[in-house]
Amino acid sequence: MAFTSATALASKTQTTVIDDPARILSPDPALQDAALDEIKLLGGDIVKIPVTWRSLAPDGTSAVKPSGDLSLPENYPAGSWSIIDAAVNGAQARGLKVWLMLTAPAPRWAVSKETTPGLGAYQPKPADYAEFVEAVGRKYQSVKYWSFWNEVNLKRFIQPQAKSGLVQSAIHYREMYRAGYKALGSSGNGSDTILFGELLSRYQVDQPALAQRPLTWLRTFFCIDSKGKALKGRAASRNKCAGFQKIKSSGLAYHPYNLSYSPIATEKQSKDNAPIGYLPRVEKVLDQAYAAKHLATRKLKIYNSEYGIQTNPPDRDLGQPLSKTPLYLNVSEYLTWVDPRVATYSQYLLRDDLENGSVSFQTGLSFSDGTKKPGVYEAFQTPMMVFKTRSSNKVTIWGCLRAKTSGTTSAEVQIRSGSDWTTIKTIPVSASSGYFMQDIAVASANSKTFRISWKGGISRTSKPGKLYKPRS
Repeated sequence: MAFTSATALASKTQTTVIDDPARILSPDPALQDAALDEIKLLGGDIVKIPVTWRSLAPDGTSAVKPSGDLSLPENYPAGSWSIIDAAVNGAQARGLKVWLMLTAPAPRWAVSKETTPGLGAYQPKPADYAEFVEAVGRKYQSVKYWSFWNEVNLKRFIQPQAKSGLVQSAIHYREMYRAGYKALGSSGNGSDTILFGELLSRYQVDQPALAQRPLTWLRTFFCIDSKGKALKGRAASRNKCAGFQKIKSSGLAYHPYNLSYSPIATEKQSKDNAPIGYLPRVEKVLDQAYAAKHLATRKLKIYNSEYGIQTNPPDRDLGQPLSKTPLYLNVSEYLTWVDPRVATYSQYLLRDDLENGSVSFQTGLSFSDGTKKPGVYEAFQTPMMVFKTRSSNKVTIWGCLRAKTSGTTSAEVQIRSGSDWTTIKTIPVSASSGYFMQDIAVASANSKTFRISWKGGISRTSKPGKLYKPRS
């Protein structure tokens, strides 16, 4: 199958987001500096940092809200901002952009009731949240990327998820988002990139009290039905849609995890799930919301804001085989790169979490002790895919020189020749993102083994394979 649009896609870019909160927000300056240095070395563009409301708020564990104007950062406890200050300043000193996600848990005084698990998750009060958002915005005027809350379709972060047949989490979050958006404007950050959602992309168990599938959640958030039409009458009233004002946003923050499946697996569980290979499903709902005049921006962008491949080892239950992870990382990145609606590609984490439990992640490029996962680290540094074409003497090469600096850098396309490698094509890569895609002529191409070599590293090796496309 020929890939006829390689030239047209050659200018497609996406920004790399890296998120490793345990290290980026470490109280140990040496660990924090090491994490930021690694992100820079890997070619990251944006450092994503969670800002947890309760950890900053005065009297965060009290049921009584403290007095004072909490939209002012100076009214927060002395020293509460210090670790975030260091992370923001350290990232920007290295030329990295910063993305702040303002998230759970809420202070005890800002929720209707305390619940476990899920502290600070029960219907956080929009007005209180707005004060917090404004305070953070005032504090960090140099930050240009913002998102509100985390995985809003999971019980752990917002409760209740479902009640009386309604997606209560989406209804409540709609109020939180509107309040936060307005507050960020009041802080002087209204022209920044402001994102909603941070949605998890799929859920396997049909337990609406525990989680909502992302497309179900999005329809409720936008007050549209399963056909994309604006809710009317009793349905509109029950979902608090009366007098609906268009949602204003720079984009949808989205976590396109496949959980325990590979990124190229067929999504069989629900058409309302949308992992990384199925992002057109999300785009369809966003376009329906725009058509219903419930979304202000046409062709709204998707920001891949948290993604990684859970590996085995160390996760013996849900992890993907370590030997397949380099391919899965590269396929995932290609699928978002080829989609013009996707603005970013995300890597979560740098290193695996220390624990291998229900809420820990083993998605790092390295194991928890810092040892690089074989082939995985290199696959992230220098992604590569080789696709068959209609001709047996031609392939299409896609890749990225992630950590390239400004100017032009050479990518050497090589084929295995016995125990050595022979360069068959040198591609000048001038785009600041480092991405490129080009057809390569070589005799008996489908039987060859390819790699990319450049001054920043060497890709994984691969024979030509089928062309992957996003699915709907």
